[in-house]
Amino acid sequence: MQGEVIVGEQGSERLRIGYVPQRDLVEQIMPFTVRDVVLMGGYRRVGHFRLLSRADRTSVRNALDHVDIADLASLSYNGVSGGQKQRALIARAPAAEPEVLILDEPTNGMDPTSRTAILEPIRKLHESDRLTIIMVSHLLGDVANYVKKIMLVEQNLFQVGTVGEILTESNLSHIYNIPVRVREFLGNKVVIAGGKNV
Repeated sequence: MQGEVIVGEQGSERLRIGYVPQRDLVEQIMPFTVRDVVLMGGYRRVGHFRLLSRADRTSVRNALDHVDIADLASLSYNGVSGGQKQRALIARAPAAEPEVLILDEPTNGMDPTSRTAILEPIRKLHESDRLTIIMVSHLLGDVANYVKKIMLVEQNLFQVGTVGEILTESNLSHIYNIPVRVREFLGNKVVIAGGKNV
């Protein structure tokens, strides 16, 4: 790894980081629409007390399309499902034009359909927008099928490598101290942990 450490306001360039929290941090008592929440992402770029331009609003429409919730734009943010809220937060993050997007367990507590609805737009952001994505997750199946490199942190252990290097049966069984199997099913990696017959 290589890089540069910048302390305070030194240097002319600061890394622009977008962040999608694990839990919804939008104030529940405010009557925001889904569109409003996504529009908030642009305020970092233009400032809090400036009006967003027509181009900004077009960008929001595109972001909502990108995560497949354009039809929810005028609905109350508080009235949509947890997965739809998470997609709105993912749509909001690129509006600040980050160089790195950090996602804190974006699929936590979701069913497989909702997880896919979250992970596919994240993959598109990385591939088409060339955005660096850092995703924190405990769901090894999601990690195995949606990332290129893994940083595995477990107590005093720290490993960095490709999916093939890190997500091996022997490595995971050793780390978690239970039998773990990694299999392919319908073109996807499946991580199975525990039990006598895995």
